[in-house]
Amino acid sequence: MDSYFAGANPEAATRETLDASLLQGLDILCDGHFGFVNCTREALIEDYPVLLPSNRTIVEVLENIPADSEVIEACRRLRKAGTRGIVRRHRSLRRDALGT
Repeated sequence: MDSYFAGANPEAATRETLDASLLQGLDILCDGHFGFVNCTREALIEDYPVLLPSNRTIVEVLENIPADSEVIEACRRLRKAGTRGIVRRHRSLRRDALGT
């Protein structure tokens, strides 16, 4: 299995990653390690990462996602749901804004 998405559609990449994680199991795909999941804005807003096991998932918010109020609130919901970590790739998503 490849560790990257070869297509051009980031929404499709996020959906395929989530689908594979749910169908095969994150522990199997990640061999017992944490699963790092790049999420698009839509995936964050729609709370898709909540479907994954919170104690094994690290959500990555990339620099091309604007840190608007909806994204910040979505990250807060993820933290409240127990998501293990949120990696912020730009400075506008401050730790205090996310509750981390």
